[in-house]
Parts: sequence; C-alpha cells; structure tokens
Amino acid sequence: IEVPISALLVLAVGGQPGVARTRVLETLIGAAVGVAVNVVVAPPVYVQSAGEAIGELAETMARLLRDAGHELARGWSGEDAYDRLRQARELDGPLGRAGRALGRAEDSLRLNPRRRVGDPSSDLRAALTTLEHSAILVRGLFRSLVDLDTVTGEGPEPALRAALAGLLVETAGAVRAFGELVSAGLVPGPPANEAPLRRALGRAKARRDQVATAMAAGPRARPDAWQVHGHLLANVDRLLTEIDPEGQTWPGLGRPS
Repeated sequence: IEVPISALLVLAVGGQPGVARTRVLETLIGAAVGVAVNVVVAPPVYVQSAGEAIGELAETMARLLRDAGHELARGWSGEDAYDRLRQARELDGPLGRAGRALGRAEDSLRLNPRRRVGDPSSDLRAALTTLEHSAILVRGLFRSLVDLDTVTGEGPEPALRAALAGLLVETAGAVRAFGELVSAGLVPGPPANEAPLRRALGRAKARRDQVATAMAAGPRARPDAWQVHGHLLANVDRLLTEIDPEGQTWPGLGRPS
C-alpha cells in the first residue's frame, strides 16, 4: 500500500529537487534494517508443527479404519456402518487443520535465513495431498460397506466379513506407517526408512486378495452386490496406491515430484 502513496507523494512535490532520491534512500534503509533484524533475530519456522498435524491426520484416519475392522470382526451392524461413514466425512476437520499448519510453515520459510537446504515443506505438501485423496477413498470404502448392508439386508457373510475385517486393520497399519514415515522425514540425517511402510502395504495387499477370493467364493444369488464389491475393491486399491512410495501421487521422501 505504501508504493502508490509514495508515487503520489513524489508526483505532488515533483517540483522540489531530491524528493524522489530521498524517498528511494529511505526505502533502501528500511529494507536493510529489515534484513539485518531477520539475520540477528531469525524468525521461527513451523515445519515441525505442520508435520505433527499431518501425522495426526494419518493417525485419525488409521484409527477409523482399525476400529471399523474390529467391529466387523465382532459382528455386523448397519448402524455401525453408517456411523463409520459419518466419521469418515468428518475428516475434513483434521484435513483443514493440517492444511493451515502447512500453509503457516511454508510462509515461515520464505526469505528465512534459518531455511536449511532441502527443506521438507515440499514433501509435506505431497504427503498432505496424498492424505486428502486418501480421505475421499476412505469415505468411498465406508459408503460401499453401507451399500453392501442395503443390498443384502444382513451385511456380508461370515467368511467375507472376516476377510474385510482383516483388510481394514491391515490398511489402517499401512496408513499409520505412512504418517510415521512422513514424521521421520523431518529429522535431519539420512533418509527415512521406507521398509516398514512397504511391509505394511504388502500385508494389506495380501488381505485385499483374500477379500477378492471370499467375494468370488460367496453365493451368487445376489448379482446386485457384485457392483458394490467392485467399488469396494477399487477404493481399497486406490488407497493403497496413494500411500505407496511408488504410487501416482506421493513420490516418497526426498524424491523429485
């Protein structure tokens, strides 16, 4: 806002020699003082708090999947399915908090002398984008469970229910491992170890195959459930791809996006 005011001031008193030069000199002095203050008293950075917010988001998502898996293992209730879908829709709250924390971290790094080489803000942005996509897929997964209850009237058969319960628990473990990997990438030192995440993804994919087998082996008297089965498996496949370091969205820590 000072730029147009200064321009009008110079034009208004343009007949006086040296006004423009004095104004430019004052601007340069002010800029030098600002730079000197930032060097002597460096402003804080908020990368750590942004990483914690993203880790909390991943943990919230993982807890939702794990609890749903435990419920399926104990039994089946259409009310439980609707309740989990409602909770999945409430992930917008943690997503918003993580987005605001990351925006604050990115602002704190601009022209900051404390900004270190290879700052992790770009990795955090990619991780948050992955979790945003994952939240949509989690909603789709629980929507499919609700639809399965609507179509069959009694939920999945015992064999399929047990397989789905294991799939949800292992998928929760993969999401949690993803959040832990993102948090580990904030610590200076060698690159974070991706092996735990890869192992968790392997277990979740094995469970996914078990679910597909249970779906194919179940009774075929309800062809209207086949489409729901397809949607459910598609959401799981996309979710596991999203958090995979070799996936389409998240390039892994320290990799070019």
